[in-house]
Amino acid sequence: MQEGTVFERQSITGKLRRIIIPVIIFLVIMGIFFVWARISTGSHTVLQEARDVRVAMKLIGVEYSGDSSRIYDPSSSDGMVSGIADKIEKLSYADGEVRLISWDVENSLPLAFTYSKGMYLVEYRAVDPDDPNSGEWNVYYAIHVTSYSTEK
Repeated sequence: MQEGTVFERQSITGKLRRIIIPVIIFLVIMGIFFVWARISTGSHTVLQEARDVRVAMKLIGVEYSGDSSRIYDPSSSDGMVSGIADKIEKLSYADGEVRLISWDVENSLPLAFTYSKGMYLVEYRAVDPDDPNSGEWNVYYAIHVTSYSTEK
């Protein structure tokens, strides 16, 4: 038997595995965190824009109710009388798409509407029609997966 120090040689692939695998895991975790932070920040921004849209709708609704007219038109594609969407955009500085679903005629308040911008969709629904400050806000983030079209 031999006595003394025995040197073992490590292969280059073993050294690389010990370095590369933790670096890859770290990069994946940081990428996931970055995407989550971006989506979260964007959702807060779009939610604030939707709240501004609601305030603009209330102001325009009061203005129109003074003229004995309404901003709600269920027969139009966006649920509003022509030109109201432009007024909302000017008052709220929100450049997304607004669709009015339900309107309280007595109080000139939106009962339900959606606001979409980019990949975000915000839904608003009044919880208690007697309390104008009550409401439920839902923010969604969508990823376009596929689209279909038909040709004639």
